[in-house]
Amino acid sequence: MKKVVAFLCVALCAMMSYAACEDGPYGLQIKRGSETTVVDAPKFGDPDSEGRIQYRAQCVELKNGDKIKLINQSCGDTWMIDIDPYGEYQKFSGGKDAGELTCTTDGNYDFYIKLSMEKGDVLYIGPGSGCGGGGDCQDGPYGLKINDKTVVDAPIYGDKDAQGRTQYMASCVELEAGDIIQLVNKSCDATWMVDLDPYGYYENFSGGKEENHLVCNVAGKYDFYIKLSVQAGDLVYVESSQTCGGGGPTPEPGYTTSAPAQCPDVMLQAFYWNSYTDQGYGRTKWIDHLNGNSGSTAEELGKWFDLIWLPPMSKATGGTGYIPSNYSDLNSDWGTKKKLVEMIETFHHNGARVVADIVVNHGAAWSGWCDFAQLNFGSYGSFKPDASWICQTDEMNTNPMAGACKGKATGGNDDGYGSEANYDSGRDWDHTQAKVRDMFKAYLKWLRYDVKVDGFRYDYCKGFHNSHINDYNSDAKAYFSVMEYWDGNTDALQYHLNDAGWNTLTFDFAMKYTAFNNGIASDNYAALKGAGLPGVGKARYAVTFLDSHDSFQRDGNEFCGEGNSMTVCKDKILQCYAYLLSMPGVPCVFWPHWVSFKDAIKAMINARYKAGVHSESSVSDEAGNGYYKATITGTNGQIRLLVGPNSGYNTKPDGFTLASKGVNYGVYYKMNTPRGDKDTERHDPTQAIETVNANGERVQMGGEKFMENGKLFIRCGEHVFDVMGSRVK
Repeated sequence: MKKVVAFLCVALCAMMSYAACEDGPYGLQIKRGSETTVVDAPKFGDPDSEGRIQYRAQCVELKNGDKIKLINQSCGDTWMIDIDPYGEYQKFSGGKDAGELTCTTDGNYDFYIKLSMEKGDVLYIGPGSGCGGGGDCQDGPYGLKINDKTVVDAPIYGDKDAQGRTQYMASCVELEAGDIIQLVNKSCDATWMVDLDPYGYYENFSGGKEENHLVCNVAGKYDFYIKLSVQAGDLVYVESSQTCGGGGPTPEPGYTTSAPAQCPDVMLQAFYWNSYTDQGYGRTKWIDHLNGNSGSTAEELGKWFDLIWLPPMSKATGGTGYIPSNYSDLNSDWGTKKKLVEMIETFHHNGARVVADIVVNHGAAWSGWCDFAQLNFGSYGSFKPDASWICQTDEMNTNPMAGACKGKATGGNDDGYGSEANYDSGRDWDHTQAKVRDMFKAYLKWLRYDVKVDGFRYDYCKGFHNSHINDYNSDAKAYFSVMEYWDGNTDALQYHLNDAGWNTLTFDFAMKYTAFNNGIASDNYAALKGAGLPGVGKARYAVTFLDSHDSFQRDGNEFCGEGNSMTVCKDKILQCYAYLLSMPGVPCVFWPHWVSFKDAIKAMINARYKAGVHSESSVSDEAGNGYYKATITGTNGQIRLLVGPNSGYNTKPDGFTLASKGVNYGVYYKMNTPRGDKDTERHDPTQAIETVNANGERVQMGGEKFMENGKLFIRCGEHVFDVMGSRVK
């Protein structure tokens, strides 16, 4: 009983002591020499994304050496909490364990005190806002101030972005070269600048957060998306204006082709057949890529791959999505439009571009055979197709199942190729009609500029004349394009590339059949020499691949035959990838292979990156009984590829470093200039870059950013790097 009484006494005393402190008001106690002052921190905004209550001490002027503590002004208690490792935290030392902070850099700061017993307390320190204006700053309204006089409103825009930032948009801002742009809080006329998002039209501007302004380098009309978040950090994203009544954005600066020359990219097919449910290699819905349940997070994929090929995004009759029923509805079996956009933002944030799988050859009616959905592509137009938009050679005119729609397809003849032009599982669009072409131009521009995809994969290109691909790519200004023309003959592939104006790449079925299905699968390593489009001098236009959603575990076109590639031929998969990821062309990694052989594939991608191998790299090779040997020369070194039991794959060539070695293959590389791993270095080229000094010692050199001809570069010593970290000078 004595113990219980003693415990109650202690508990009561603790409660009485705590009762002296109310829930605020809070503030900062600042000690400078012998002087101590208190700065109020009133409650600020809504709770953060973790539910913490927020308090803000605004525009606190500090000097080097000032000591800062939190204070509950109701009782005078002082303490310190964990520091959020973002914002201006590097300008302070100390922390929770020290019981206080010490300012190490003179300046004005905003302190956000974020309190939660459940999630833990955090202190975020940002740059001071509202320090030169006309009084206390409220939470907006915001805008842009141009040349320190003209103010353009930026009202709140849409939902929060993928990182939880509140978005504001200043639309149709007309700028001249040399104009100075700042963000402005109109409640107090405070001006500042935040980090510039390195996507969209950022190359048309210089300056940034450190300079406290942007400078317009290319005259034009722009949309500014101001994205604010204490937790995620503030950004401004600039896009060519879509709201000035001109039918969409102006062309990208410098656009010439959707088949980039000397392309260093590696692509991932981020799905397989019906993988919106787990078919043995993970489920790959949008949400699964975001949370990592697919087998990789979007962050990981974005760091290792340059291009992410996504399945058809539009509402379809079901399944993988290759019979679309409403192009403008992006809620599909793969997930919601909101999650799609969030995933695309995450890929972009981590350095990857997105390739959308589009089906423009055929579609499905919303109901019946000829009642098509109303399509709405925002500022790019609305369309209501009917049976007159369908080729007159379509089954709608002959199949009794068409019911009341039978005989109503009054379009022209299908302008596809031969007996495979007609696609009998869907209604064939008549691309010879301007209204059909206008519909697809609007669709692709909507995907490109509203949904923010970067390129296109065209499905079933035997079904329509390939000149339309050139037309659609040119109109949408796609960064990248690849068409699926299923033919194993290099002459046929070149013929159709010519029809497309050489403004696209094509899947290299010739390499698949020659080098893999009839080569490595049969231990015929000599077949690797001169295989596919690279063998006829057209590597720039080749997307090289081993298997895809169409062949894998679905028919005899699968590597080693239906159902055999991951069983009896599993040891040969990496021999194929050693070849794919070392050779010119744009290699495409298939999802089941990625999740099954991730470490080896990463090592091969690293070797390609470090040596600077691209789609048009030169090859010196030889082949014979049981071996293939090649030296591939990139912009920063070489890869030495050895495949086959008689290739000497176990022996490291002099001067080379091992990347990956396995059953009957070895990949080795050497660099002219040291370069870090692809998943880290290339995505932050302004970080310290490793080079070699005059004494042969490896040293770290910081990057200096500069603009040239509207493009951003980084100078490190004697060398110049582009924004992807590749040396250009």
